[in-house]
Formats: sequence, structure tokens, C-alpha cells
Amino acid sequence: MHGRYVKGQDARNRSVSWHFTVDDREIRQHLPINERGWHSGAGNIDSVGIEICVNADGNWQKAKANAQKLIAHLQSLGISVITTHRQETGKNCPARLLREGFASFLAGVNSVEQVKSETTEDEVIYVLAGEFEWGSNKKAFEQALRRYGNVNEREAYANDKLKLEDALGVLAKGIDAEPSDSVAEAHRASWDKAKRVGVLNGERPKHFTTREQLASVLDRTGHLD
Repeated sequence: MHGRYVKGQDARNRSVSWHFTVDDREIRQHLPINERGWHSGAGNIDSVGIEICVNADGNWQKAKANAQKLIAHLQSLGISVITTHRQETGKNCPARLLREGFASFLAGVNSVEQVKSETTEDEVIYVLAGEFEWGSNKKAFEQALRRYGNVNEREAYANDKLKLEDALGVLAKGIDAEPSDSVAEAHRASWDKAKRVGVLNGERPKHFTTREQLASVLDRTGHLD
């Protein structure tokens, strides 16, 4: 109802506007808080207008709680004085809050816990040589670091100053790196023979073999007959 009214013809004809509408589910802002609204006579000059919805199908207690949270937030921005429509113009508004006692409503505002933003430093996690649980993992990481890490990363690791994100970068470079095309001397004769008889095509000697490739190798060597 409040949302429809503030956009309706009557509000436009009377130049009626306010800053926030609050109900039991949400808070809607209609005007920037540094823009003048038209809702409380002389109070328009330096006030922020808040309408609390009183709906037959709404939860009044939740609507009040949302209004208290909003006011507490506005107070954290430097708005300190809380008044009613009646104090500004004499109108019996907000009627229900006044019946229940405006002082108790203000007490609820003061009890709202303010969440203050704090600047905290992000936790830094280092990869420490002495913290590996398994020796095989330590050996594998250090091999990758020697091969794919730069001088600064290797020095940082030696001084227990290698950050986790940098260590992951080293491993990522290892994953993305293309294997060498050189054939180890221990396997050269067999590699050359495999090329010569047509078992292998002589390419990518250090790449892994898939199952389908293995099936072709076994077939070419007569192991599937």
C-alpha cells in the first residue's frame, strides 16, 4: 500500500514523499538520505522520513524490529535525533507506536547490535619443508619446484617463506608443461626398435599412453591374436 501510494497521483499532487518504507519482510528506500522529502512539515529540512507499514496480513513485531535496525544503521551514519511525526506537526503519528509507548521503541533501537567493519589482514599460509606428512609428497614437490619454480620461489621455500598460492602456481606450471621430447639413453634402443617395426610412431616419448593406444600397441605386437 505504501509503495503504491508514494508512486500514485495523490502523492504527486500533494508533493508527498519519504525516504524509507519498512514492513515485516523488507526495507525499501525511495529517496537518497541527502535529498529532502516531504513528510513532516518543517522537519523536512533536516530529517529522514521512515514509514512503518501496518498491514492486516503483516507481522507488526517484525516490522518494528526492521525499523529499529534501520534507525540503528542510520545512527551509525551520524543521524542522532529520533523524533515522531507528532513532534514535528502535531499529527497523531505513528499512532500505533505512540499507543504502545515510543520510549520502549527507542530502547529497542539502542539494543540493536551494531556490526562494525574491521580491517583485518588475510591469513598467510606458507608451505614449510618440515610440515609434509609424507616424505614422498615432499620429494615430489621439491622436484617440481626445482624444475618449474623460479629463483625467488626456491629461495622462499628454503627460508620457509613460500606462500601457498605461489606453491600452487609452481604445481600448475608443472601440470601445464609439455613433457620433454628427448628419449632417455636407457630406453633409446627399444624406442628406436619400436619405431622401426611400426609398434610406435616415434612421437611424444614421455607422454602417457591411453588404454586405446595400449590396445593398438598390443595388437601390433600380436598379443591380441
